[in-house]
Amino acid sequence: MFRTDCDAPVYLTSEIRALEATAAAGLPAPGLMARAGRAAADLARTLARGGRVLVVAGPGNNGEIGRAHV
Repeated sequence: MFRTDCDAPVYLTSEIRALEATAAAGLPAPGLMARAGRAAADLARTLARGGRVLVVAGPGNNGEIGRAHV
């Protein structure tokens, strides 16, 4: 993990996969995606500071394409 100019953490793919595996062991996929969506929206709102935010999301690996409703 490293930090950007806006002090938001940036994780490597391997780090995210490990985090997802740990989280998925304790929470069903829809609940996990809802929490991820809320967290992403909260971070975007904070970073935007009243401005605009562009969210770009790939298809992922869990079949929940676009269902986080960020």
